[in-house]
Amino acid sequence: MGKKALWKGLPKYLAKHTLEERRKFILREGERLLAKKRRRPVPRVSKATAKAKRAYNARVKVWLRENPRCEACPKINPFPARPATQCHHKHGRGWRGELLMVESLWIPVCGTCHEWIGGYKEKAIALDLLAPKGQWNELPPEKVKS
Repeated sequence: MGKKALWKGLPKYLAKHTLEERRKFILREGERLLAKKRRRPVPRVSKATAKAKRAYNARVKVWLRENPRCEACPKINPFPARPATQCHHKHGRGWRGELLMVESLWIPVCGTCHEWIGGYKEKAIALDLLAPKGQWNELPPEKVKS
């Protein structure tokens, strides 16, 4: 399909105008469209949440360097431990992330084991890779500060 001539798309009332008037109209319309204020999209997370996530991601990166081997591999399968690439939260991340930064509840795991823990919750609880029912998203009794 060929290109349409620019003046074919103009309003009918401009058809009787000269080519110079048509060009001025097109320039005005272009300027009007460019001058329209674009709306900024609503952020997906608040500034405070974004700041907390940045701090968490930075800490996990350092923590994974300190804990390079998957702790779940030897418990799940007979193979040697693979490199840990993810941080598993044994007790969950807590309501509004209150357990997010509690490193004593983190377990270094590889991606395969992390999926396995999520898929086989009962077996993961038996292997102490997941908190028992009733303790999910809560600080364990021995970790509570008195």
